[in-house]
Amino acid sequence: DIFMSFRMPLFFFLCGFLCYKKGRFSQTKTIIEFVRKKFIVQLIPTFIFIAFYSFLFQQSFGEMWLDIIEGGYWFTFVLFFYFLFFVLFFSISKNFKKHSHKLFIFIVGTIIIYFISLFSAHPSCPWKNYWASGFFSIALYKYFIFFVFGVMVKWKYDCFILILEKRWFLATCLTLFILLQTIFLSWANTNGLIYHFKDAVINPILGYLGIIIVFSFFNRYKASFSQKTIIGYSFQYIGQRTLDIYLLHYFFLPRNLSMIGHFFTQYYNPVVELLVGLFFALMVVGVCLVTSNVLRISDVLAKLLFGKVIPPCR
Repeated sequence: DIFMSFRMPLFFFLCGFLCYKKGRFSQTKTIIEFVRKKFIVQLIPTFIFIAFYSFLFQQSFGEMWLDIIEGGYWFTFVLFFYFLFFVLFFSISKNFKKHSHKLFIFIVGTIIIYFISLFSAHPSCPWKNYWASGFFSIALYKYFIFFVFGVMVKWKYDCFILILEKRWFLATCLTLFILLQTIFLSWANTNGLIYHFKDAVINPILGYLGIIIVFSFFNRYKASFSQKTIIGYSFQYIGQRTLDIYLLHYFFLPRNLSMIGHFFTQYYNPVVELLVGLFFALMVVGVCLVTSNVLRISDVLAKLLFGKVIPPCR
């Protein structure tokens, strides 16, 4: 439950952090090229893998696309729309000279998208059961607030690091994280107004706090995660193949593990369960990397399946 509170926010924070680059969106030509590349990388591979997955596991291709989680492949699909939202807000903000006005455009636009996504998941939402709501995964746009946070951190990186280095700031974040986690878990079975408050307010705050804590950890021990260390080199190699792992891992997820599930139901031990989970996770990551390297032998497959840029022939 603790990891779940900041797992997806952290993913989208990193996407926003890596998306922003000074001067990248200064011209219309570069914006169009950016969207074109993201379409090739995010959507085409997703379409191919959903088609293959539906065929292999005998599921309806159409139902997978109309499902809000796209049969599990919602991340890359939703991320493409995040890029479009970002480009839209950036293009509007270019008409303003003051940084405060530019920031205002992003904040207002992000808040609107956040509350539309929350309303889309509400039972009284008029478009909740429409095919477009599932196809566009509108209810999952709630993570866009963390994508924008990643952009803002990259934009004002030096200022963010200065804040992180203040001892009181990190101590406050850790204290609030523990306190809010306790409240969140104690309200696990609540309904009504408390449930909506927990979902709309406490959840995003936990996401932001979790991101700051993880970021602070890696920033403080960044020397241990450089390419000169085995751990750092491994992490960076995996980081360069995250798209491959995401697209492939559904085919290799362990199934029929009811025996292990029953064991931990009878002998509850979260630490041992975490270690067992990490073992299976590393095993799946390893198989995905091997499969990815085999597929990438072919430049054509590397481009179609993973959006690899193929240099022109001389």
